Amino acid sequence: MLKLPVSGDILRQFTRRILPSGERVWFQVPTGPGRGLWLKVEPYLEERYLSGCPEPGVQEEISNRLRPGDCFYDAGAHVGFYSLLAARLVGKGGHVVAFEPDPANAAVLQENITRNNLGQIE
Repeated sequence: MLKLPVSGDILRQFTRRILPSGERVWFQVPTGPGRGLWLKVEPYLEERYLSGCPEPGVQEEISNRLRPGDCFYDAGAHVGFYSLLAARLVGKGGHVVAFEPDPANAAVLQENITRNNLGQIE
């Protein structure tokens, strides 16, 4: 995969000019296995989600291994990107258990689950 570091710098500068620090915004993942998922993130701290490609190797492994009906555990789920991706892959017959100890992140995780209508995540 070709990476263009300049594009990330431009995106970072753009978001820092238009968004107040500390504010979370909704956006739809533009590429990769998570394409189409909605995430509420803070662009200053979680900018890797804006490209849709955080940890491409991890996304690839999850996508290659999970099948409909499987179970997935996400320890330290943060805002739930991998939980959402896993829920999409395991389908309604599968199950995802997301653990997030930070109350603020856990609240955003719940918002992300609700927005994406993925009830198989607990």
